[in-house]
Amino acid sequence: MKNKIYIILMFLLVDLLPSQAQEHITVDDVITGKTILKAQKSIVLQPGFHAVAGADFHAYIDPDASAASPNPTSTATTSVTVGGTSTTTSQNYIRSIAFREPHSSIPSGSYAHTEEIQYFDGLGRPSQIIQVDASPKGHDIVQPIVYDDFGREAKKYLPYIDINNNGAFVENAVSECVNFYKTANRIEGKEHDSNPFAFTRFENSPLNRVESQLGAGSDWHTKNKAVNYKYTTNTETVSSWDEERRAFSYRKYSLYVTEIMDENGHVTKEYKDKLGQVILKESMNESETLRTHYIYDDFGLLRIVVPPLADSPEDEDLCYYYCYDGRKRMISKKIPGAEIVNMVYDYRDRLVLTQDGNMRAENGNKYLFTKYDQLNRPVLTGTIVAKKSLSELRTDFDNYGDVSSEKMYEEYQKGKNKNTYGYTTSQSYPSLAVDNNTIDILTVTWYDDKDYDFIENLGYSDELKFNSSYMPDGYEQNKSSYTKGVAIGSMVKALPVGGSGLIMANTTLVTVSYFDKYGNVIMIAKTNHKGGVDRLCSKYKKITHEVEETTQVHKIPNQEDLTVVKGFKYDHMGRLLETTCKVNNQDKFVLNASRYNELGELVTKYLHSEDASNSSSKTFVQEVNYRYNIRGWLTSINDPDLSEDNDLFGMKLYYNNLGSLNQSIVPTASQQFNGNIAAMVCGTMGENSQVHGFGYDYDSLNRLKYARYGEGSALANNKNKNNVSDITYDKNGNIQTLKRYFNGMLADDLTYTYENTNEKSNRLKKVTDPAGDITAMAGDIDLADFKLEQPSRNYEYDDAGNMKYDPSRGMVIKYNFLNLPQEVKVSDTRKIFYHYDAAGNKLAKYINDDGTYKSTDYVDNLVYTDGKKSFFSTEEGRAVPIKEGDNTRWHFEYNLKDHLGNTRVVFGGSMIPGGADIVQTSSYYPFGMVMAQKKYNTAGANYQQNKYLYNGKELQDDDLGGVSLDWYDYGARFYDPAIGRWNAVDPLAEKYLNYGPYVYAINNPILFIDPDGMRLDLNWILKKNKEGEYKRPELAQAFLAFAQTDLGSEYLSLFAEKGQEISELGVKYEKNGALHDKGFDLSFAGPTEKQKKRGDYGPNGSWEMNNEGGRWKAKIRLNTELNVGRNDAASEFNNKSLQYKYGKNNVSAEDAEAARMLYVASRAGTIIHELVIHGLEDIDAASLGKKPVINAKLDHDNAKKTNSRFRRIGLPAVYKVHSILKTQKSKESIKHDAFNYGGTDK
Repeated sequence: MKNKIYIILMFLLVDLLPSQAQEHITVDDVITGKTILKAQKSIVLQPGFHAVAGADFHAYIDPDASAASPNPTSTATTSVTVGGTSTTTSQNYIRSIAFREPHSSIPSGSYAHTEEIQYFDGLGRPSQIIQVDASPKGHDIVQPIVYDDFGREAKKYLPYIDINNNGAFVENAVSECVNFYKTANRIEGKEHDSNPFAFTRFENSPLNRVESQLGAGSDWHTKNKAVNYKYTTNTETVSSWDEERRAFSYRKYSLYVTEIMDENGHVTKEYKDKLGQVILKESMNESETLRTHYIYDDFGLLRIVVPPLADSPEDEDLCYYYCYDGRKRMISKKIPGAEIVNMVYDYRDRLVLTQDGNMRAENGNKYLFTKYDQLNRPVLTGTIVAKKSLSELRTDFDNYGDVSSEKMYEEYQKGKNKNTYGYTTSQSYPSLAVDNNTIDILTVTWYDDKDYDFIENLGYSDELKFNSSYMPDGYEQNKSSYTKGVAIGSMVKALPVGGSGLIMANTTLVTVSYFDKYGNVIMIAKTNHKGGVDRLCSKYKKITHEVEETTQVHKIPNQEDLTVVKGFKYDHMGRLLETTCKVNNQDKFVLNASRYNELGELVTKYLHSEDASNSSSKTFVQEVNYRYNIRGWLTSINDPDLSEDNDLFGMKLYYNNLGSLNQSIVPTASQQFNGNIAAMVCGTMGENSQVHGFGYDYDSLNRLKYARYGEGSALANNKNKNNVSDITYDKNGNIQTLKRYFNGMLADDLTYTYENTNEKSNRLKKVTDPAGDITAMAGDIDLADFKLEQPSRNYEYDDAGNMKYDPSRGMVIKYNFLNLPQEVKVSDTRKIFYHYDAAGNKLAKYINDDGTYKSTDYVDNLVYTDGKKSFFSTEEGRAVPIKEGDNTRWHFEYNLKDHLGNTRVVFGGSMIPGGADIVQTSSYYPFGMVMAQKKYNTAGANYQQNKYLYNGKELQDDDLGGVSLDWYDYGARFYDPAIGRWNAVDPLAEKYLNYGPYVYAINNPILFIDPDGMRLDLNWILKKNKEGEYKRPELAQAFLAFAQTDLGSEYLSLFAEKGQEISELGVKYEKNGALHDKGFDLSFAGPTEKQKKRGDYGPNGSWEMNNEGGRWKAKIRLNTELNVGRNDAASEFNNKSLQYKYGKNNVSAEDAEAARMLYVASRAGTIIHELVIHGLEDIDAASLGKKPVINAKLDHDNAKKTNSRFRRIGLPAVYKVHSILKTQKSKESIKHDAFNYGGTDK
């Protein structure tokens, strides 16, 4: 908080000491005592003004001020001036100033600080928020706030720009906002609209439940395209089952039913019992109703989920099953497509052993293990072959710790235990040395040690040690010794791959992190598998701690070093303006530059300029323009007609406004008001280029049914020649049929058959294609086509649900324990081997094609081919080495991408004037199959074509005797675009219970992507490990309790993206939330390294919000470790729970669980605290283009006021949390704790 100044002006009746009054007062003194200033017209605080600790300073403006009349009055024309900004004193306000550069006083007319003024009405409600000089051109951004007669924000207006304001309250802000948006071309890159507000209609009851929500946009308002809500009860009996799978029915009128109809008229229903548990979800698809049932036990634990395709809980290939022990710990689960996963816990409820179906098949006693230190931090993980059965292990873990000499943790001992990376291994059960178990340690984490003893102790390279000579000039030269609570280093092993001929120079990969005194990471040093060391050094800006420059140094033996220096420039609000790059001794150049409209939306990105000076008139190779509609949805990237000079790619997206598109390709009925894309038109520069695109049809579940192809700007030419049609699905979203055309020919006529006699399975059995194979076009245009190499054989899967045989390619696939492919085999002499480390990072690919060998190595962002540097990736593409005589020059290539991140054009940064240095062009069918690709001639013997194509993922197209895998590597699993399915079970399958675990992008590949093969990960706080147990059980339970409150339910839905789901609550979001559409994302995380080591951080949390890529990333950070000295609930949980586990002081299981519930409630209270007290103010203001900064102290003070937002909505949510968790705590005590803030929030 030391970088902020707050100036608060409220009109209150106070008793004042005698003081002098005059027209104008200028203050440049140091205030040491109690001082009261009154002036008739102005008070100016000039540089030199300073109030010391303990001083009491008051300033008042009163036209009638005199020594005899101490109580001030106000007029609408009176203002206070501090550093040049005018604030209206007829309004209550809070003025916040955050510095971006060091200053001893408030600078006037400078961009060295950011400023926000919040005005409040007479009831203490926010009435207007102004971001002073916050737009890119330095104008005010105004957020009007209005209320209906009942104090509700029924209308929520978009922020607008006031070019004549200087922080003053805008009396007619609503009309100015409307005029601003309805004027054409008023805001660059933004469609004008006469309805720049969202409207919510509430029911006429004290519950204030929402009946309908209209988003911004006149087309939605005039056509009444709202999201409608209907609250009823069940008028018929509802069938269900209990945890024993016995059928029963809920009586009429015994369930709460919420019916939601989106803007397209699609209906979903949620049924809740009297405990608030979602027991049924229904989705209406034309005449078909899809039902997902949720079955709980008497403790409210989810036991079974029956997805739409299943008839009952007896369909074991389709249902989800969960089993718990007496402490409510999940000890096993079964996901469709995979065998049972077993989990074992220790006395502290920490997950210590896990075993999936593949491990059990390999060896019934093989498990993944985790060992912890005294603070419950994981220090060792690996595999173990135990000498006891599963039940015996569980019993031993439950009993271990009864004896005081039995420790529950391992310790790092300096200078010892070199064979086990410095840690003991026999203190906690099971003893890795004494019990004669077979173990393999795969990962190690080191904490706290300011001396970094493990480097010397374990004989690691001296190049991992910190040395100021490694730090470039201008960087921090000293590492901090304050490393308590910080992970300072880690080791991860490269996993062995049997049969591979690849020999790694190093299989023990060590990473070490060094910090400055502020907790910023200033250097990361790591060993790589090629026997070298990589270092990344970072330089930060003062005050804001934004990264100003990075230097990456890559070294391996017997090869030239690679040094890449990147510089970053920001505007006065923290928006990234420019990235420069310098490689080795080559000249520095501009990699990219960004320009924003006055609302902070990215409107132009510039690519590659040789001019790295501060000149404002740089020449760039490419200019990429972005356009948006009134809701902030992307509508175009450049122009598909390529009307601008030198454009290489353009795209236009259509939603509700179909323009002049051909009616047979995009019928009027195809209009989409719920965010689905109705049509896309693209244009690519190059040989035989043609503007082309698709019109899309969806079913009522927003699944793609039809993609109609056309050419020309209106898609009126060569219609239907490349259609994708007749896409049908079963109830779980598994594709049943799909047709794909190429140049008017039926290329693929696919019919999918699934396992089991009734075909009720998520596992694919076979795909037939009567259309057969077609021949690729002449030339070097690659065309993918579904081909069936082994039609007589079916798809096969292992016990973890991974596809182990692919008949379309005749390939056998083997997987490692991370469910990542490690061997792809066509025959004994034709194989691909994939090498990973134990954290799942791909290290290498080694190919044996009948005696011809090829290797690819991945070292962070650098890729080697056959031992030589091939390229390194950048934010905009990659750099490739070009041989020039005896020297090597790094040549930069840039990727132009569409809205899904698909690479459409690759061009070189050295384009000649008037020419197009195009390297590659690509176009795609829906679901990612390549429709056409052109590769242009390139120089360099070691040049490798770009393979990062669909969604920007790497295509695995290596040829093995005429057969290639043609899967995309998404990191967590591989994807087959020919059939639109994953090769493995979704690691986050439980978040999408009404879809099969092999379904890609919820069957809407036009709108959604799967960035890492793990779907749309909702948030960190519900993260589970591989075995399905929460990694942070108390925090997860706290979040789920919060989510069940009215506050949590409302705001999670506002942030939600269409299709997202919280499976634990049976909640699926059928539409984009209003905040999501405005560009906001919410996530949860643990504390930063800086926060971990600060003594004032306490057990609470923090709120932060940053703009990344044009979207606001809001984050609630929660402390993941107990701080018993600063929080009663944490202390109670720690003491009673541990005493119960250790059998001390006769603490019962009931008392221990009660203490745990109090702690969980405390954590949920922290979530509510951060969201309501700190977050909502930033949410209201964030779309104004400013990087929000928390006003922690003022936020806390305001929350305690009589009619504060926290009292209105936050405190009732806290009460509800305690009710859900049954803490038995009195309301008075809950209220006391809610306002008893501990620690700080920064």
